[in-house]
Amino acid sequence: MAISKIGRNATDTGISDSSDATAITISSAELVTVANGLTLTDGDVTVASGHGISFAATSDGTTMSSELFDDYEEGTFEATMGGHTNIGTAAAAITAGPGGDGTARYTKIGRMVHFSIYFFNESTTTQASGNLLMNGLPFANAGNSSIINGTATYNVDLSAENVTPTFQTSSSSLYGLTLRDSNTWADTGASILPNNTAIYFYVTGTYEAT
Repeated sequence: MAISKIGRNATDTGISDSSDATAITISSAELVTVANGLTLTDGDVTVASGHGISFAATSDGTTMSSELFDDYEEGTFEATMGGHTNIGTAAAAITAGPGGDGTARYTKIGRMVHFSIYFFNESTTTQASGNLLMNGLPFANAGNSSIINGTATYNVDLSAENVTPTFQTSSSSLYGLTLRDSNTWADTGASILPNNTAIYFYVTGTYEAT
């Protein structure tokens, strides 16, 4: 676009193209309106904290509460897994992410957090006890617990449970659940993590953050 004219009326400043059509308008409140799309050849768009991209021009659901896309980030975190009675004992827990082997990554889009955790070749020297627990999620859960069932394991003792555990989110933790046929679910025991054994445990899921 070739700029041919910059004009101003009582309220707005207009930048016109070679066909004398207004391409950019700057209001007295310093709001910028672009007539036909905006392309960046380099650099980023930086949004102030508390603001985002508004989709107010789109149609709404009957219970819509927000149309502002105000958050995106991705990164790594440290996850720890063990039993709820002794997970604070380093010898009784395994770690994925910056403090251990394996990986723990997340992507947050709005309030939804997508994560993957891989405990790779981790072992304990003290048997994990109590209910299966995983700490360290990057954001607290919104309070409506999510069920996480993207799980794969190797060298994990499932003989007592007969099923790969499902997880339920609570605060910044995951609690192991065993789903039983024609019965209630039950807490998964941390004894499925055999002591002095190389453990490989992969969990992936999505939950809503506060």
